Amino acid sequence: MGAVRRGFQEFLRLPVIIIAGFLALSVATYLLDNASIGWLQPARRFMSRHVFGDPESTGQLLGVIAGSLITVASITFSLLLLAVQQAAGAMTHAVIDQFLRRRVNQIFFGFFVGLAINALITLATVDPPFNPVYGATTVLVLAIVAIVMLLFLIYLTIHQMRPAVIIQSIHDLTLAARERQLALLGASRAERTG
Repeated sequence: MGAVRRGFQEFLRLPVIIIAGFLALSVATYLLDNASIGWLQPARRFMSRHVFGDPESTGQLLGVIAGSLITVASITFSLLLLAVQQAAGAMTHAVIDQFLRRRVNQIFFGFFVGLAINALITLATVDPPFNPVYGATTVLVLAIVAIVMLLFLIYLTIHQMRPAVIIQSIHDLTLAARERQLALLGASRAERTG
């Protein structure tokens, strides 16, 4: 139980929140696809005519997107973690802790996993009479965003492994730890008597 708590404190909290947001997005797009909101119907007809013509093609596209996201994410994350491990071997084990604690990295991991889950959930709703146009459109747009984000993730990981950045991060963490210790030391000092 302590390992799970520590995992949430160091890394998992933000990705889990982002994944929960993608689950809520899946529910919202499913409800939107089942609703008949008049002012949204022209957009739905346009997407149905030009991109998502029938449930079968929508299902195929969603399957390709979900499979691609899972494959690209697993390969990319594995290679990035290998690069982080190599930098940790050359510098210090603190590199791995710094990599996991950076919010931007947590956002990237949560986004990719959440989008893959969103694509799978939307794919599961495809049924020959039902064509989830809004859900599929959302997945398609966010998959394009994910591809662009992949470039940023690769660059940021390489940037974070530069020795100057690692040393600056260690310096900043040391100063923050000292500031937290000062409050603790101040509260634990014995008062002078007489």
